[in-house]
Amino acid sequence: MKLNKSDYGKTIEEIAHETGCKPSNVRRHIQSRRIDRRGDEQIRKFKQLKKWRRKLEKVNWDWDRFRQVYGCTLRDIAKKEKLAVSTTHRYLARKFSIESHIDSTKESQFQRGKNTDYLQSVSRSQHTILRSIITLYIPSGKFDCDLTYSKGGFYKGKELSAPVYKFDKYPQFDDVSSLDDAYNLEHGTLDSVVVDLPFIIRDSSSQRSVVDQRYKSFRNIEEMETAYLEMMTLASNLLKTGAILVVKTQDVNSGGKQIWVHQIVERLAEQLNFEIEDIFINYASHVMARADYSVQKHARKFHSYFYVLKKN
Repeated sequence: MKLNKSDYGKTIEEIAHETGCKPSNVRRHIQSRRIDRRGDEQIRKFKQLKKWRRKLEKVNWDWDRFRQVYGCTLRDIAKKEKLAVSTTHRYLARKFSIESHIDSTKESQFQRGKNTDYLQSVSRSQHTILRSIITLYIPSGKFDCDLTYSKGGFYKGKELSAPVYKFDKYPQFDDVSSLDDAYNLEHGTLDSVVVDLPFIIRDSSSQRSVVDQRYKSFRNIEEMETAYLEMMTLASNLLKTGAILVVKTQDVNSGGKQIWVHQIVERLAEQLNFEIEDIFINYASHVMARADYSVQKHARKFHSYFYVLKKN
């Protein structure tokens, strides 16, 4: 049995019917996965009543003034929200804290902790960042096109749907087209495009490896900048006015020098008449190890950027 987080709020009977399992098996699965259904239910009720808590805060938790300003009582709120009066009163109490009623060690469909309603600009998960970008800027709920699909790492699992148009310089799957074919798409027709170019620079005198052959690195900064220009220009041609280009990039150290790749992206964005709508930072728990045993001259880069650019 496999449950998605969207299933956690369903009843045992609903899950059993959809999965074809017995209710007893569903209960055992929930217990073994340590899914906190009770805590999730409390969070749902807390969110459901949040708008009323905010109104109470505006009148300094004075119920008499609340009735005068908003024209309703505690019983009216309970009736509108289809909750018991006692439950409504408990969740609207001034000192009620949802954090004290949930088990943070258990699995939940919610991102638990403070400010759970906000989409944050920093995350350890690139999937979380991409979901945030879609929520904020992509009304259709999925990207139209990825010009650098590679192995489709952005779309692993069921968290994100793969784009309709998938391209790569060296396609690795039958349903991924050659990047050359992207130039044949009708211009000004897409609402969103994703670009994730390599951020590794190898010495041009070094032997070309299998990694290089798969377009995973550049020989020098000039080659890198040319690739960014070509890819962002192609994206600009394909996008409608007001549409979104997502560019993932990362600064690098090469040959003892720091290469500020994000500045290249910003400069090219301005040149191509893109406006920076947002910037997300993906913080990695580890980076590729170095094997040359060289003396470290600069801080290793543990973060990458997701630029959200709007075509003007």
